Amino acid sequence: MFLTAARDISLPDDLDSPDTGFRIGIGVYLAAVLTGAALVAGVALNASSGILVATVPTTVSVGLVVGSALASEADGLPERTGRSRRMTAAWFVPAVAFAGSALAAVSLPSIPTVLALACGLATAAALFGAAVVTTMARTRYVAAITPDDPVATWQWRSPNRELCLYAIAVGYVVLGFATRERGILTAQWFLFGLLFLVQGLEASGRLDRLDVELGGTRAGRELRVHEAGLVAAGPIGTRLVPWTDIGSVALTDEELVLERPWFDLRCDCSAIDDPEGVRAAIEQRRNRARLDCA
Repeated sequence: MFLTAARDISLPDDLDSPDTGFRIGIGVYLAAVLTGAALVAGVALNASSGILVATVPTTVSVGLVVGSALASEADGLPERTGRSRRMTAAWFVPAVAFAGSALAAVSLPSIPTVLALACGLATAAALFGAAVVTTMARTRYVAAITPDDPVATWQWRSPNRELCLYAIAVGYVVLGFATRERGILTAQWFLFGLLFLVQGLEASGRLDRLDVELGGTRAGRELRVHEAGLVAAGPIGTRLVPWTDIGSVALTDEELVLERPWFDLRCDCSAIDDPEGVRAAIEQRRNRARLDCA
């Protein structure tokens, strides 16, 4: 049984203006959207390649400057975005619009293929910008609602996860070799295979060990127990799993299993110093959250 109450945790009243990193992220987002829109408009108006190339630096510069300036005046924007699904979804509206235009361009034979390609590139740019903003916003929201020190911290190692990722990578490589006509589709399969291979290396911890051997300080995927919930922090961003979203906690000799609505969270016990203590801490806070929601 999973409770749905109290999913949204109250934010502090005194939220500051966005930090420099988030302001730059907003600038990147606006630059991506403006550049995509300029590209689509230029292709639709049959502008020359020289004009299209010259437009890119202008739209990027305007987007970075204007986006950063606007973001600096919006106090609490990252925290409120990270808290609200609607605000998060709003950042993807331009990408959806570009994608719809690309689909229409592909479906209608009268529309030139180059316009469909321009819409596709604009979609990718807008998706990238939206992903940057929403990831940074979620990380800052989690930081705002978890000011307390974690009672337990451990590196997340999911049993057999890397094997599944390796299998998917091999499958994509096989698809690449099986493609009859060599071209963009083949490169796409190989690229997907490479991405899943990197994910498998990260899940196994090999990238972390390699970085340490090379003198780096790369942070792996970490789980932290806070009063507000379980925080999953990784190289890309941070997520919060509220205690009301965890159904049960099971501990075996090999793994700690946290039951969730869709996919259970499995942790390799070899990466946890005190598995029994972690289980007890999670159970205590989960039960307390359920009582608060009752």
